[in-house]
Amino acid sequence: MQHAANIRPTKTLRALPKRLLALAPLALALSASLPASALTIVPTFVSVDAASQGVINSVIASYAATFSDPVTVYIQFAGMTTGLGQSSTYFYDQNYATFMTALRADATSAGDTAAMASVALGANPVTGGAGITVTRAQWQAVGLSGLYTPDGLTDWDSTISLNFGLMNTLRVGVIDPAKYDLQATVLHEINEVLGTVSNVDSGNANIRPIDLFRYSASGVRSFGARSDPAYLSINSGATNLAGYNNAASGDTGDFNSAVVRVQNAFGTPGVAGQANMGVEITALDVVGFTLVSAVPEPETYALMLAGLGALSLLVRRRKD
Repeated sequence: MQHAANIRPTKTLRALPKRLLALAPLALALSASLPASALTIVPTFVSVDAASQGVINSVIASYAATFSDPVTVYIQFAGMTTGLGQSSTYFYDQNYATFMTALRADATSAGDTAAMASVALGANPVTGGAGITVTRAQWQAVGLSGLYTPDGLTDWDSTISLNFGLMNTLRVGVIDPAKYDLQATVLHEINEVLGTVSNVDSGNANIRPIDLFRYSASGVRSFGARSDPAYLSINSGATNLAGYNNAASGDTGDFNSAVVRVQNAFGTPGVAGQANMGVEITALDVVGFTLVSAVPEPETYALMLAGLGALSLLVRRRKD
C-alpha cells in the first residue's frame, strides 16, 4: 500500500449570518433531486465556522447531483491563515493499460465517446510509458479496486485548507471587492481532489488521465515544459475547450485567465456569480466520472449554488 501526498493550495472559510437559514429550501431541493447512486463526498471540519460549513455542504451536494459514481471520497476541510488555499491529496501510480481498459468500459456520455476516439488502443499515446497517476476516486469511478481507503476519521483522501479571511462567503448582498469567492474556491479544489491535476512539471514521468486531452494544436499533444502552449480538447485537439496555464507559477492543470472559470490558475477578487462549471464537468466526465442521466446545464448548475455568496475563481497556488 503506497500513497504519496500531492500538496496544492486551496482557500479558507468564514462564518455566515442568519441568512444561511434561507438556504434550507435549496438544500432540500438538492437532496430530493439526487440520483439513486451518487458520488458521495464526506467532509470533516477543523476550524471551519458553521456558515462556511453550510456553503461547503451545498457545493458537495452539487457533485452528487451531477455524477452518479458509487464512490465515497473523504475530505477534511480546515482553516488556515496564510495564502489563499491549498489541498494535500493522496495519489497513486498505477498501470496505464489497466486504467484505460476500465475507462473505456466505463464510457457512457457523448463526451466519453469523443474522448475515447482520440485515444488509440494500446500504449500510452502521450509518452509511451506504462504508468499513470490517478486519485482513488478516479480509480474506483471506473470500477477498479484495491487501493488504500481512508477511514475519514484519522486520514482522508485529501485535506483542503482555506483562508476564510480572504473569502466572500455569500454571493448576495454586500460583496467585498478585495476578497475571493468561497464557492468557486471549494469547487476548484474539489475538482483537483477528484482528478483534474496534470503531471506536467510535476517531476513524475507518468501522465495523469487529464493529460490524455492536452493539446497544442489539432493532432499535436502537449506534455513538455510548463511554458509550452496547451489547451484541453476531447476530440484530438480539433476543439479548444480551455487554454491551460503556462505561466511561471500556478498549476499546469489549471486554466489560464482568458475566460473567467472556476478552474483558472489565478483568481479574480470581487467578481460575483462565477460558478460556471461547464468545462470542468466535461473534464471530470472524460477522466472517469459518470454523468447522471440528465446533466444540469451550466446555468442550472450555477442556480443550484445561487443561494450562497460571491464570485471569482481560484487557482491551486494563490499568492494573494
